[in-house]
Amino acid sequence: MSTTNHQSGRAALIAERQERMKALTHRVPMIRVEPTSDDYRKYLKHPRGRAFPASGAVDWPADRFTRRRIAEGSVRIVTAEHGASRQNGHPQHQQTQRRGASE
Repeated sequence: MSTTNHQSGRAALIAERQERMKALTHRVPMIRVEPTSDDYRKYLKHPRGRAFPASGAVDWPADRFTRRRIAEGSVRIVTAEHGASRQNGHPQHQQTQRRGASE
């Protein structure tokens, strides 16, 4: 077998594996939240490193940490009525608010 055939065969195997892995990857839905006070804005951040900006809301994963912060009242879900723009072109950000609040 020549080196070119070997390299192209290997590249095909790698591409095939990458496609399989992409299909298996679990995407966590995102929730747009804002802090309920300036102290929370200053000190609270998601464990994955997403802190709040100086003003406005931020997208956090709809995981246990976020749901716990919503339940305790340190953050609240931002909806279209609150003036948040959800038209940012990211499909993982387009979900129903009910799903994140009830999980």
